[in-house]
Formats: sequence, structure tokens, C-alpha cells
Amino acid sequence: MPINVIVGTNAERRPITYIGGKKIPIKSGRSSITKYHNPALPHNINANILPKISIIVPANGISFAISRKSQTIDIIIFIAFPTLKTLFKFNISLINRFYMLNLMGLGLSDEKGLTLEGLETLKKSDKVYIELYTSKWFGSIENLEKMTGKKIMQLKRPDLEENLEKILKEAKNQTISILILGDPLVATTHTALLIEAKKLGIKTRVIHNASIYSAAGETGLHLYKFGATVTIPFLEKMNNQFPESLSKIIRDNKGRDLHTLCLLDLISEKEKYMTPSEGMEVLLKSDDITQEDEIVIFGRAGSEEPLIAYGKIKNLIDKDFGNPPFVLIILGKLHFTEKEYLEYHRAD
Repeated sequence: MPINVIVGTNAERRPITYIGGKKIPIKSGRSSITKYHNPALPHNINANILPKISIIVPANGISFAISRKSQTIDIIIFIAFPTLKTLFKFNISLINRFYMLNLMGLGLSDEKGLTLEGLETLKKSDKVYIELYTSKWFGSIENLEKMTGKKIMQLKRPDLEENLEKILKEAKNQTISILILGDPLVATTHTALLIEAKKLGIKTRVIHNASIYSAAGETGLHLYKFGATVTIPFLEKMNNQFPESLSKIIRDNKGRDLHTLCLLDLISEKEKYMTPSEGMEVLLKSDDITQEDEIVIFGRAGSEEPLIAYGKIKNLIDKDFGNPPFVLIILGKLHFTEKEYLEYHRAD
């Protein structure tokens, strides 16, 4: 994109157009400088990354303003000392401050859960990624691309957990956005990504969205009465033994009259999602859970067809509750309003 540059003294400001790497004549009223060649200046600068309000920055005897005007970037420079080398070195560092790494929540169901703030940010991004390995998503990448006008590339788990360098390198000179199911910081993996970005001096931004933690309130349970969360694993991953660490969390939550949110395991590359029945079967291998315990099944949160089912495990374990995703909630001591709400969803 061309950069319109006005160079001169306070008395005279005449425009020239700079396209990276070309020699361009500069007409400057009191300066003997006739041309410069500066291939280090960025060739492609997205006007949308610059603020709508001008920024005035004094430094080393030079002050200038950057403002956003439609599809061009206007840089107005008032030269007190005609030292172009210093000027453009400072200019590049200022422009790079506007590149960043965005972590953006997709919400719970499909592309319609994207926030307006998120949509506007995606349209201004240079590159967009999406990760879909943490849950079941009913949206369409193709529809997202139509909404944003951007090509969206899907990430696999190793891309964010083991091979961060590529994305972090890109975020040094581009605005990168990563779409993440639910809220971007529910998974610790993404917190680690922010930490690595901060270490490298990369500016970051988080755009939040609905997650299973907020949506759980739809069950009628009070969110402040939840204890620590657990993930129920496929037992083949655990040598067919119920993990003692999970038993301890469930036991501790029960001892404090708190509910336990149980996330159900998945193998995304095989599109294998644990069913509520499978989850309850695993729970029954714990000494802390019996078939007489009451439980809540919460499925397809945020969709047009959510499911809430309440009852004793023995009466729910053989039922088919349809398409994933699901969570199970082991109940602590119920407040009377929680009890009243759940009775409308009794399924046993």
C-alpha cells in the first residue's frame, strides 16, 4: 500500500509517494536533500492497524503525526534536523508498535457466536488462524471466511503446544488473530502462548467470549458454588484405572458442599467425543460416586437445542442424549432455588 509522506520544514510541506524500495525525489524548501533510498521501510502496511486519532510523538528533535485516512496512511513530518536515517529508524519502530497477537473467543456453538468486536478485529488482521481441537464446533470455516473476508487456517494441537515459534515470528511484523472455541483463556495452553509473546515484546490482546464456565449457569446452579473442575478421561488412556487425582478433587468439593464440573474427554483427530453414559461409567469406578448420586447432564451449550437433564445416575446412565458436546455436573449441597430450577429438568 502506498504511504503518502509530506516532508519539509514548518514553512513548506510538499507531498511525495513512497513505495518500499524505490528512490523518490523529495522537495524540501530549506533542505539540500534531493532523494533517499530506504528499502527497510515496510513495504505493506495495513492502514486499519493505525488509530483513527492522530499521534504526535516528539523524539530527537523530530516530531511527526500519523493519522488514518481511508485506505492510505499519511505521515506528516516536521524536520528540525534533516537526519533522515534517524527519522526513518524511529518511524519503523513506531509503526511496528501496532502489530499484535490477538486471542479471540469463538463462543460455544457456531460462527454466529463471534462478537462484533471480534469480527471487526478479524477484518483488520493480516492473518487468521482457528483451533478446533478442544471441543465440538458446529460452525463453518467457509462461513467465517465470507464474514471476515480473510483466509482462515486451521491449527492442530502441536501448532500451539509445541511449535509456537512460527506464529510468534509472524506476530512481530503482522497482526495475527487466533480464533479459539469458547473463551480464549479457559485452556492453559493459550495462557502459555501469551507468556511467550510477552517475553518477545509482542503486543497481545484478548477478546473474550462465552465459555462452558459461564454457560453452566443455564442449569440453574449458582456459579459461585462450583469447586475445582475435572476432566474425565477415556479409561484406555489411564490403564483402565480411575485417576486418584480426580477422586481427590471430587471428594474435596463434596466435603465443602460444592458442585464439580466434569469436562468429558475427546480425541479430536478421530472426532471421538465421550458420551454422558461413558462419563458416568468412568465416575462409578471412583469410590466417591454411587448410582444413587444425583447428577446434571448439560449438553450443546450455546446452541439452539441445549440439553439439561437432572436425576440419579442409575436412571440416566442408559439414556441417549444425542449429539455432543456434553459436561457432567456432580452436585454438592443444593440451594432451594437450585433445587426448584432443576426439577423442571428432571429426566429420571
